[in-house]
Amino acid sequence: MWIRDSAVQMASYFPRISKRPAIRQVLEGAIRAQSYFILQDPWANAYNPRYMAPAKLSKYDRQLGRGGWVWTRNFELDSVAYFFNFLWNYRQTPSIWNPGVDCDAEAEVYRLAEIGRREQSEARMPANGGRDAPQYYEQLEAAIVHE
Repeated sequence: MWIRDSAVQMASYFPRISKRPAIRQVLEGAIRAQSYFILQDPWANAYNPRYMAPAKLSKYDRQLGRGGWVWTRNFELDSVAYFFNFLWNYRQTPSIWNPGVDCDAEAEVYRLAEIGRREQSEARMPANGGRDAPQYYEQLEAAIVHE
């Protein structure tokens, strides 16, 4: 699941909600799936439908950050923006708002906002052209989780 692509694909259903109320379950399922995957690794932008044990992957795949639920681990701000936009559209669609579905999404919004704030701080980025980025992201994630 690519966060950006799936958010765009699901957005086309919002105008159809009034005529087909069952679509609401599809949209809420997509919100739950995106929230779950993003909580697994907020720096990833694409996720696997099935868990992949990292030990069974090639060294190259592991170096790319693949494994577990992650397929592509390269932080893209537009993926975060599309996730936020998807949540906003859900919230703004008349008669669809259900605060109960947003349990995971609410936690994810706060976490992504914190990551965005920290990512803007160039003083915290690796000074060697990004070669230490995986270690930097692990340290950053640990700091966010343990604060």
